[in-house]
Amino acid sequence: MSALELKNQLADLQAEKALATVEGLDGSVAYMADLEDEIGLSRHLYVCAAVTEIATLRAELSGPQEGGEADVPALLDSYRRRAHRHRCSGHTPCSGPPQDGYRWA
Repeated sequence: MSALELKNQLADLQAEKALATVEGLDGSVAYMADLEDEIGLSRHLYVCAAVTEIATLRAELSGPQEGGEADVPALLDSYRRRAHRHRCSGHTPCSGPPQDGYRWA
């Protein structure tokens, strides 16, 4: 998923939290905790994707930076698998792994 798609997903989760509060669901501790976890994970994925896109653009413009390398795609895959397990373990029905084109190791 691109940083833009992840940003939109984060905004949707934040809107869901605001709506839940307005509708009085903020008293449901388990639901709100689950939502907070999803928001935190979504925020983390968004930041990782944005930093990766910025680094990729910079490398395309001026060459890759020297130094230690991190396997960013593998890191993002592990966070996506964690997010998928999290979404499928709670109240939200799951239709299997997302089909949006990112790889699963």
